[in-house]
Amino acid sequence: MISTIISSSLRLAASSSAPSAALVGRQLSMTATQSASKLSSILEEYRAQNYAMELPRRFRQDIVKAACSSRQYNAHATVSADGIERVLQNIG
Repeated sequence: MISTIISSSLRLAASSSAPSAALVGRQLSMTATQSASKLSSILEEYRAQNYAMELPRRFRQDIVKAACSSRQYNAHATVSADGIERVLQNIG
């Protein structure tokens, strides 16, 4: 029973739109912060132009699916730097 509660809590936390505690407390350099901000603004601009009628969650899922390192998208797929670069090249 405990494992069921823990696994459902982990699934809920992973699907939450709020940033995870690991990312909130993480210290980034000024360059990394600026790069993350620029990436976020680029993706938001693309979402506003091409996913205006969709929910933000659908956009996030499509971006993650496109950036996954494996061809099969599943719950255990990982996003690689090459995948992010490929997404950025595709969106212009």
